[in-house]
Amino acid sequence: MSRMQGKVALVSGGAEGIGAAAAQEIIAQGGSVMLGDIQREKAKALAAALGERAAAWHLDVRDLAHWEAAVAATQARFGKLTVLVNCAGISEPGTVTEVTLDSWERTIAINLNGTFYGCRAAIPAMAASGEPCAIVNIGSMITIRPGAMFAAYSASKGAVQALTRSIALDCAEKGLPI
Repeated sequence: MSRMQGKVALVSGGAEGIGAAAAQEIIAQGGSVMLGDIQREKAKALAAALGERAAAWHLDVRDLAHWEAAVAATQARFGKLTVLVNCAGISEPGTVTEVTLDSWERTIAINLNGTFYGCRAAIPAMAASGEPCAIVNIGSMITIRPGAMFAAYSASKGAVQALTRSIALDCAEKGLPI
């Protein structure tokens, strides 16, 4: 039996890069996947290439309502949600004194807030599945060895690491199989 047989994943940033690779592996391992991405047409094209166990949803990770709609669409299409892969992210260079405020806020909104919103929207649906579930929040080696030229990215990924630990503890204390 394949590792993902019967599992249903929602992958943010699923249209390309690490998110697309994760989606391809989920399909290869027998699962189904909803590709959530702001790049609607790329996500649709990849879903079509992956076959009937894949679908696409327009997802702006900076908006909790978009996440709630993506979770609902995943449940409607595949009957449940058991895996969340928070993969959407950006990295724009800039030291703490050089990064623009727009770049800082955009990076935090996508990398950190997007991860938080995804977990907030997905956890109740995952718990309702009654099955063992998993959340994969994509981090970075930069949390161990930050780069001076990536102040916003370093901060956002360090915060994602701490958020992930907090979510794991919360789910464990509530007895959720996540």
